[in-house]
Amino acid sequence: MLYTDHKPLRYLLGPNKGVPVLAASRLQRWAILLSGYEYDITYRPSKQNANVDCLSRLPVSNRDVSSNTREATKMNESQIDCLPVSASEIAKATMYDRVLSKVLHFVLYSWPDRNSLSPELLSFYNKRDELSVEGKVLLWGLRVIIPQKYQQFILNELHTSHPGIVRMKALARMHVFWPGLDEQIEKLVLSCAACQTVQSVPPAAPVHDWNRPSRPWHRIHVDFAGPFLGCMFLVIVDAYSKWPEVILMKSTTTTKTISELLYVVYLRNLGFQKN
Repeated sequence: MLYTDHKPLRYLLGPNKGVPVLAASRLQRWAILLSGYEYDITYRPSKQNANVDCLSRLPVSNRDVSSNTREATKMNESQIDCLPVSASEIAKATMYDRVLSKVLHFVLYSWPDRNSLSPELLSFYNKRDELSVEGKVLLWGLRVIIPQKYQQFILNELHTSHPGIVRMKALARMHVFWPGLDEQIEKLVLSCAACQTVQSVPPAAPVHDWNRPSRPWHRIHVDFAGPFLGCMFLVIVDAYSKWPEVILMKSTTTTKTISELLYVVYLRNLGFQKN
């Protein structure tokens, strides 16, 4: 005998009823699985179906609500136990840490006004709604906030197999946190000879050299500089002689630019002077 508080199942999966052709594939698979058994389905309203979930429907009146029985606490404690240092060591170091001891106090009681906090506490203030305490250990989500005493030790543990910057950051973001962690990881990997030896170096792009022009003003390089003191300057450099020409431009329209280029490249080099 099967008891359910889901009344439609009597008609969908009942032994004397066929499964509709348009039923969901999951229901069809359940019907095939149950076809190997002899059973009968009886509907029982939810208020009479306490045996289905007795722990939530029939709670003990004097149940223990301590933090050790909560699922979230168990999850947080398991994260702490995965670290190479014990939770008690981290808790003790947190209480003696100059910054984290204040953060611990603020999380347990209340945060002061933002303007009264020092810069080193602001990073924690911005995360105040995501901070929690388990066994006197500070957590940011599921990441354990490591006091300064153990930060170098944790860095060395993350760097044990020389996984590189990306992998180290990924591991750290799963378990630990402290301000400046990413920068310390980058600095550690970049200063490690073993990591630099095995890192994948992209192939160097070939250098493209300009072909040397055969005569002066055969090729020029042009750009605008400014604004400076309310003016723009047209800078022209001859690729052959490296001779620069700088022209004060009151207007940078296409027509005016072409006019100045024609004058510099052709007329001036033929000996003409502009009126």
